[in-house]
Order: sequence, then structure tokens, then C-alpha cells
Amino acid sequence: MSDKEDFRDWAANAVDNLRQRREAAQARAQTFVAVEDLKKRRTLVLWTELKDALRSMCDAFNERAEDPLLRFESADPNRVTVNGGSLSGLTASLDSEGLSISLRAPARSESYAPKLVGDRIALAGGDNTERRPDEIAALFLDALIRRL
Repeated sequence: MSDKEDFRDWAANAVDNLRQRREAAQARAQTFVAVEDLKKRRTLVLWTELKDALRSMCDAFNERAEDPLLRFESADPNRVTVNGGSLSGLTASLDSEGLSISLRAPARSESYAPKLVGDRIALAGGDNTERRPDEIAALFLDALIRRL
């Protein structure tokens, strides 16, 4: 075998390896984009579930208390507030990119981001703990109610 043939073999292998690496990188990039899109779409659904849970829990609390102590307000589709009595209380918001949900209440503040868990998207707090929207709502309403 001549040097020229060795060089051709080397070139063929090098080009094949380069092509495989580029194809793998492209596949990873496409997967990343698809997962980010799925996260965003699912976060919007989870945001709606969180708002619904907050509203329903406020209604249930007020009905049980026989007094409208908690006021749920949602003038902006990406922000809700729950006030208790004369206290300004809980604020929940969806970021403009739709990739995180932030909540602030007396003595409690946390952001939740979408996390791929197997084949589903969950909300994870700063400690990476997964929580359902109704669990998040309960945590923050409890913090508000403790101040009433």
C-alpha cells in the first residue's frame, strides 16, 4: 500500500468521524430545542393550574371562614396577587419567557423552573424539589394566612 493510499484511508476515516460528530451535535441541538419548547408549553399549563389552585383555595378558605379574608386578583395573565385583610400578601408571576414561576409571600420567596423528569415536565424549586401546582399554592397561602 502506498503513502497516497494510506493518506486516502486516513482522510476517509477523518471525514467520517467529523461527519458523525457534526450529526451527533446537530441531533443534540435539535433535542435541546424540542425539550425547551416542551418545557415552555408545559410551564404555561402548570402556571394555569397554579392560578386555578390559588383561586379555588382562596374561595374554599373564605367559604369556610364565612368571611372574605383572602382576595384573589388577576388583572394580568402573567401575575396574580392574593391579599389577606389589610395585608398585601402573595404575588405569583410567570416570567416573560414562560420558563419560570416566581412566588413571594410573607417570609417566603421562591422560583420554580420546569424540569424534565423522565418523559414529563415538573416544577422544581431552588432546592430541586419537585412540586405540583396545588402544593406550591398551599405552601404560599399558608405563609400568608400565618400573618392574618
